[in-house]
Amino acid sequence: MPKRERACEVVASGAGGYTIYQPEHWVFDGTGVTYGDMVGAQSVVVGYECDGCDFVMRNGVPTPTGSDGTPADFAILGITPTQHFDRVNAPRPPKDGVPSEIEFIAWRAFGDRSPESVAAIHHGHATMGMHEPGGFVFTSGSTDWAWGLTGSDPTIERITTNLLDRGLGR
Repeated sequence: MPKRERACEVVASGAGGYTIYQPEHWVFDGTGVTYGDMVGAQSVVVGYECDGCDFVMRNGVPTPTGSDGTPADFAILGITPTQHFDRVNAPRPPKDGVPSEIEFIAWRAFGDRSPESVAAIHHGHATMGMHEPGGFVFTSGSTDWAWGLTGSDPTIERITTNLLDRGLGR
């Protein structure tokens, strides 16, 4: 049986933002963000589609395990709990006989829709983070980051400016 990973999650009903764990990182320069603050919630930057990685908590900071291929030096800057849509939390629950989103994903990932396969991917976390292998790779962990820009969220705007400035060598 394939290893059960939680790489792609959704937030059915959640905070809509990230709890920050590494506010000293340069990406947060000028934001005033501190440990435990939530960013992006007012604009819902974590919504329907998100990505995460397997992690453990070390000294109050999420740290990647690497078991899912995430680089060991990936800095997890923020996380938020997520779950796939199922028969209870879906905005439009599926009809009888039609698989829910989580049942469909379990079938695609593991070849079955058993309760064990569904349970293996039921809960996870969206992850905002940074990998700096010479340059940098930032992931907002969500397709909804742009809502923070269109919603005029000052923290999301500042983070984005920091990323662009660093990337453009300013």
